[in-house]
Amino acid sequence: MRLPLNYAILQQFLFHDELCADQIYDSLANDYASHRQFKRALMEPALLTAMMSGLLEESRVEEHQGKVTTWYKPTEVGATTIRRFIGA
Repeated sequence: MRLPLNYAILQQFLFHDELCADQIYDSLANDYASHRQFKRALMEPALLTAMMSGLLEESRVEEHQGKVTTWYKPTEVGATTIRRFIGA
């Protein structure tokens, strides 16, 4: 049974120190492609919601050829919360 999409997004931070929306999208594409909310444009809002909830924080922002990419990492409390409630 697969996790709800937002849980799967957060779970990715148990396997990586930092991620951007495109990396998460690519890593979940095989399992969630048929999910109606699984769209590249919805990754960033999901990450911002987690950030506003204190689970994630911005780790860096880069611009390349006019595209701005934000990288996120779990906060100390966020990592513990994700591990406790979602697990690997």
